[in-house]
Amino acid sequence: MMNLYKSLSPRQWKCPGMLNGWITALMLGCILSSCHKSMYDVSEEFYYRPEGIYLGVADSVKAVPGYNRVKLTWQVKADPRITQTLIYWNQRKDSAVVPITRAQNERIPAEYILGNLKEGDYIFELLTQNGTGLRSLPKQVSASVYGDIYISNLRNRVIASITKQPNGNMLIAWNPIASASILYTTVTYDSGGVLQAVRVENADTQTLLQGLQSGSNIQVTTSFLPAGALDTLTASAQTYKLP
Repeated sequence: MMNLYKSLSPRQWKCPGMLNGWITALMLGCILSSCHKSMYDVSEEFYYRPEGIYLGVADSVKAVPGYNRVKLTWQVKADPRITQTLIYWNQRKDSAVVPITRAQNERIPAEYILGNLKEGDYIFELLTQNGTGLRSLPKQVSASVYGDIYISNLRNRVIASITKQPNGNMLIAWNPIASASILYTTVTYDSGGVLQAVRVENADTQTLLQGLQSGSNIQVTTSFLPAGALDTLTASAQTYKLP
């Protein structure tokens, strides 16, 4: 811009309209030049960065907790130097390497499931890396992994009453569900040596069971899906003796 001012004649300095025209033309030229940048121009920009510059960080990192496992999802930026993502947890005592492959130099989604995790709270760190060991800055995400302790605190849907019908069938009356994370409830029983399973939806208030005798047992289990969870969790079975 300073060179532009130096190139103007005194007459042009005194004419604001002419000066504004020069500035407008300069700005328009810059805009048109940037509009011609393609995806490959952006990739080339990454290639020619000095090696001391970090790689593109993992973006939009999320953790979906499950039973003794967690699914991590993220976006890999269009930096063509990125060849893998490193995942650290347990204060970097544990780690995993996820190779990154793509047909074109563009942003792509990635995911990875970490299994065999103990129940508890975790902080995961994700870093991208190239073939020479150059890394990005870390991105962190936290998650609480479910396990047997969590399941032991789940409560089955409560039976309000069990009534024997004149024809010998059993009628179960249910209390309303006590948790929004309940998916459904299952009643299992033995009928003539054949195991039967009846699914009870949350909206059901009654369930009729056939082929049962007084004094026999049924088992009730309720399945849960906590908000944002990866796996369905089932409470320990509860046994009822029929009247």
